[in-house]
Amino acid sequence: GADTLDGGIGFDTLSYAAATSGVNADISSGVVSGGEGADSIANFEALIGSAYADVLTGDSGANSILGGAGNDTIKGGAGADTLDGEGGANTLSYVDSNAGVSIDLSLNSASGGHATGDVISNFAHVIGSAHNDFLIGNASANHLEGRAGNDTLRGGAGADTLEGGDGIDVVSYSDATGSVQVDLVASTAQGDIADGDVLSGFEGAIGSDYDDTLIGASGSNFLSGGGGADSITGNEGADTLFGGSGEDMLNGGADNDSLSGDDGADTLFGELGADTLNGGGGADNINGGDGDDMLAGADGDDVLDGGDGADNIDGGGDNDLINAGSGNDYVSGGAGNDDIRGDAGIDTISGGAGD
Repeated sequence: GADTLDGGIGFDTLSYAAATSGVNADISSGVVSGGEGADSIANFEALIGSAYADVLTGDSGANSILGGAGNDTIKGGAGADTLDGEGGANTLSYVDSNAGVSIDLSLNSASGGHATGDVISNFAHVIGSAHNDFLIGNASANHLEGRAGNDTLRGGAGADTLEGGDGIDVVSYSDATGSVQVDLVASTAQGDIADGDVLSGFEGAIGSDYDDTLIGASGSNFLSGGGGADSITGNEGADTLFGGSGEDMLNGGADNDSLSGDDGADTLFGELGADTLNGGGGADNINGGDGDDMLAGADGDDVLDGGDGADNIDGGGDNDLINAGSGNDYVSGGAGNDDIRGDAGIDTISGGAGD
């Protein structure tokens, strides 16, 4: 029936373990629906759900919420809560958090915003806040939802559904034990722990320590290869590409991109737009493409080609081969014995130290 229940003083528990259907119980609003009727509740600090699919919500105090069997959704609210989904594929929600949260289902850890002080267990899915969240899954098939804010999601093993939501969101495979292929155009991920994952709403991707393939979409993407010999393509949009260690191939595509090879003998193509290309350590091959580009070889015997446009080229250390390309370019050989060719245009050339 429709009951009025008051726990009074103390740490009181409201149980719907005997309910014959799922309940929606909210300690903060004092309203319960489903089960055997619509109850009015007050002065409870703990909830026990039914054997069915429940929605259980705490308040600003320190709550204890047990889901019972069934696929439950549990929202602790503010306060240092103990949240246990128990049986079923349960969802942990921080949708109302006043700040970003960090949730790791593999370690059962929670911090930040309304998650501060929470003790969590037996959850398969997480809903983030409207702020910048860091959500990590476990070996199960997880559903991680970033919602608003600039979120980073890492599904882990299992065929995961990963939704970045609004904001500038990044999907990470930094914990993969083999190569992965992530395509933000097709919203697909394959290889190692990425197999079976379904992606949506991401603007960035982080690869593994192996040989990855990362492909950006039409917007401004952030793509970081990590270790290994990676192939990274920005496509349209003002992209930021990091090769990481290993011999990487980076292609900026259209628009004004930033490419960093880092360590290893990398190949960088700016393509269209006014691009910034930094080879990093190693003997790099750098081509600015069309547009007014900035090329930096850094250490290693690099080959730099400005392509079309008024380019600024710095060979850096060691013995470099530099072709300014067409346009009015500025070229500095840097240290080392460099071979510099001006090509078409009115170029300014400084040999730097060395022959």
